[in-house]
Amino acid sequence: MEEKEIDLIDYIVVLKKKWLLLLITIIIFASATLIFLFLSKNSYSANAILEIGTIGKERSSDFFDSTNVEPPAQVVNKISNNAYDVSGNVKAENPLNTNLVVITEKSTNPEEAKNNLSELTSLIIEQHQSIIDSQRSTSDAEMAELNSKIGKLNQDLEKSKKLVSSWGAIDSSLQSPTFLLIYLNEKEKINKLENDIDATNLKIKEIAKFLAFFNQTKIVDGPTVSANPKIIKFPFIASILLGFFVGAFIIFLNDWWEKNKGSIPRK
Repeated sequence: MEEKEIDLIDYIVVLKKKWLLLLITIIIFASATLIFLFLSKNSYSANAILEIGTIGKERSSDFFDSTNVEPPAQVVNKISNNAYDVSGNVKAENPLNTNLVVITEKSTNPEEAKNNLSELTSLIIEQHQSIIDSQRSTSDAEMAELNSKIGKLNQDLEKSKKLVSSWGAIDSSLQSPTFLLIYLNEKEKINKLENDIDATNLKIKEIAKFLAFFNQTKIVDGPTVSANPKIIKFPFIASILLGFFVGAFIIFLNDWWEKNKGSIPRK
């Protein structure tokens, strides 16, 4: 124990004798670190947040719901694999239980990073819009067909009502059994037409509800660029410690050499 204490004291004495060398080494390392930090380019973060759009999804004949145009997790995966072929080191994440995709790029060129995110978000929005347009086009065509059907049914209903109205004015004594049969068939036809119109109107309302769930993918924030603060404190402290250990190593190595150079055999 005493020997270890003596050795430690010896080390401290050696360092005190060469304190100037130790100080110079620390200053060199600390200065080099500070110069590197101040000369290095600033780092910037470009950020954008997308809200993934929705499309209608039929669950049953009387209930409608929506689903994402594309699952947010799938969008994140495509960005990570550079499926959109956009330059830059772009990262993305999907906050839990949200339709959001948060996109970030770190770069020393803020304008380039911002342009990359603008291009990427535009590509995603464009792809999703084409999906929405395709779905909406199908629903619009069905809606147009049903409206056309409603028009024809209303025309037929109007004709049948006029016939029944005119036939009803005929004196009952002049109405033959055949006439009565035709008359009743026409009234039954009116009921059927009215039911068909109601059913068709219901389908039109259902499609309108279905279309109400269509929402475009949109940018809810950004792209914005912010400067990342340079971290100086920790690298500076680390450089001081490194300078101390390097300086101490040089001092101890020099001390050992001075004490043992005479005993080292020469060729």
